[in-house]
Amino acid sequence: FKFLHGVQQALDAEWHVAEQGEHFCAAVGEMPNLNVRVHWRTELEDGTIVCTLALECTAPMKFECITVQVLLPLAYRRFYLGDLEHEAPCIAPGQLDWQPFTLSMHAARTCLAVPEPEGAAKPFSIKAETHAPYAALTLLNSDFVTGARVIDCTFTAPSSEAPMAAGRHELLVLRLTPALHESVLAEHLRDWEARRVLRSGRMKAVLSGEGYIALYEDERPLTRSLHVHFAYCINHVWSHSRLTMAWSPSERDGDCLRLSGASTRLPFKQHWELRPVDDGIAWRVYIEALEPLDVQEYSAGVALEPGYSSWRTAHESGAFPAFDPEEERWLHLNRNFAPAPEITVEGEGLPTLRLSTESEAEQLRMTAVNTGFSEGARVIQAIAAPGGPGPIHLAPGKHLCFDGRITLGGTA
Repeated sequence: FKFLHGVQQALDAEWHVAEQGEHFCAAVGEMPNLNVRVHWRTELEDGTIVCTLALECTAPMKFECITVQVLLPLAYRRFYLGDLEHEAPCIAPGQLDWQPFTLSMHAARTCLAVPEPEGAAKPFSIKAETHAPYAALTLLNSDFVTGARVIDCTFTAPSSEAPMAAGRHELLVLRLTPALHESVLAEHLRDWEARRVLRSGRMKAVLSGEGYIALYEDERPLTRSLHVHFAYCINHVWSHSRLTMAWSPSERDGDCLRLSGASTRLPFKQHWELRPVDDGIAWRVYIEALEPLDVQEYSAGVALEPGYSSWRTAHESGAFPAFDPEEERWLHLNRNFAPAPEITVEGEGLPTLRLSTESEAEQLRMTAVNTGFSEGARVIQAIAAPGGPGPIHLAPGKHLCFDGRITLGGTA
């Protein structure tokens, strides 16, 4: 329980068993210095642990947030949170705080944790059931000494709904399956891949519900950082699809994957369509303006592994320079920004990769970019900018802003 002036944990409560049986136990905890009783019931149902949490306020209580956490061993490295896949980073020996490695997911209510294959840990699933509209799931790493992966469920109500009224409040039901059967895991992964993965020849494209596409040659990563993304400059501020959109779950229609999302701060939506082509993907991006929208620029970009060393367009070619440890700006490498239909990159031992447009190529300018040192990516972009003074005007409605392909060629 977090308040304006501090935090109290249910571990500090004075607990007593209220009821117990062969497969269940119910306990009540009196929180010190708070007008709150915690009602906790745990029961076993066919290999699933069902935990029910309720709060009883003996007087109105004002919380900043209420958090329930499940701590797992470090053997768990891969997580499926709602519609997303995450790899847990390592915990550095000097790490003193708890650090999230995902954004808070308000729509997510399920999490699947997959351990390293050589260990004794089993796949673990958690399902959160709540009627609270302000619940969010997040994944964290603990500090180094604690050494745990943390599944965090936090309830944060707006100040307009505070304080919590006196009486009993049914807050949460957690369904924990600590030894998920391999067949259930396999079914989950098949369903996840069907909604997320396109394969064509050597190309594997994984559509993330965070607003990017990760590309692989078979299973070898070709992209990093922002991966394949869409960026836009509105009101002279650059934003990109990965952090500024609230994305809905992806859908598959035959060989087409679709992803839609709404901007968290501006009146527009994005709609993506992906289809397989020979050794690559066709990618369309639509902007649906909900009211008149002025855009200074927008771009379709691919952030690549640093092994890519050279680039070329129809007008010029060049090498990607080494990353400067003192430089965090993105640096354009072009000198000629005339419109072009494609840009190609090569690197030793890597497949040639081409970003090309299918229509209106005369309006798109191909560019090569080095990111800052910390991101360490080579970026190629197809940029749309107004042909004259003033921004690009988008009337209310749906507009096709990028229609292109990302394809693989031979290995350099």
